[in-house]
Amino acid sequence: MVAGIVRVRRGDRLTGYRLLDRALLVQVFITQVFVFVESSFGAITGLLVAIALLITVRLLQRREQERQEARPASPAAAAVAAEQAVA
Repeated sequence: MVAGIVRVRRGDRLTGYRLLDRALLVQVFITQVFVFVESSFGAITGLLVAIALLITVRLLQRREQERQEARPASPAAAAVAAEQAVA
């Protein structure tokens, strides 16, 4: 989780969101199993929070990927795109 948060804060959002996604999947499918064994009813709240976070991270990841795909790769590509838009 920490590595994902650090990546997001440094500006590498897509990689950060991927790391957070993987960390949350581990938390849901491995950690929550042991929590349910110990306290089945009390673990439901933690599971719901983890699932809500996973959905949020996946939404942010999808939006960041769309944003990066829409952005030109280099200044030269931006100039070509601008010329095509004018023509």
